[in-house]
Amino acid sequence: MRYIMMALLSLLLWGCKEGRVGESIESVKEGRIATIREASGICYIKASETFFVVGDNGFVYQIGKSGDILDWHDFALRDHRDFEGITYDEKKDLLYIAVEGVDNLLVIDRSYTVHEELNIERKDIHGDKILEKDNQNGIEAITFVADALYIANQSYTFLPELDPSVLIKLDLPESDKVLLEKVVSLEPYTDIAGLDYHDKRIYLVSDDEKLLLVYDPQKEEITDSISLKSFDAALEDMAIEGVAFDDNGYIYFAYDDKEDGGIFRYRFRTESR
Repeated sequence: MRYIMMALLSLLLWGCKEGRVGESIESVKEGRIATIREASGICYIKASETFFVVGDNGFVYQIGKSGDILDWHDFALRDHRDFEGITYDEKKDLLYIAVEGVDNLLVIDRSYTVHEELNIERKDIHGDKILEKDNQNGIEAITFVADALYIANQSYTFLPELDPSVLIKLDLPESDKVLLEKVVSLEPYTDIAGLDYHDKRIYLVSDDEKLLLVYDPQKEEITDSISLKSFDAALEDMAIEGVAFDDNGYIYFAYDDKEDGGIFRYRFRTESR
């Protein structure tokens, strides 16, 4: 019996070391896991189990689940870039970055090679003008839902006003001009700064209202809202501008600050709302 117990203990310790049994101490850490200045968008890549993070300063970082910075690239060296959101197309193995100001989509691969830059039209498929291209409001968040690409316009007004707070499904044609295929009002919610698709729902961060909103693409409506302080009271005082989920039940937030920005991780407990 003694030898059996020792063998079981050895197996358990080996499994924990390899991450095969339970969770490691590192994986259950909550709160800040990385310090990245002006972190404004984040997305998860399942194949590599890493995240890509963008910043207002034109940087793109790749980080591990524990927050360690694996590599990075400075796109601001070529020309000024203000990156606000990032998402990953698993089928094409490409990253799409929302560029503030020009409100275009920069398409790169995981080696930071630029493939193209897509121009988002201001009009929907019916010819109605929805968005402006100015410095007041803009495309702040982006995510893929299967083959469909969604963006959110950061705004404090609502339809039928021009440049409203809306969730938009994009039509990705073969040309470099992207049309607004479907426009969904987010009234009464404003200042949408982060998007991620998880468990058949789109999660939206309202930075102004400090809420994590849950959008059902089938019903085309917001079905729930979660206070950011339910994860951590400290988030109430932060500019949260990005959200992502991993495949181990954790949610990650990007905090945009010139001096103290970073990535925060929490267990996603649906019952804590």
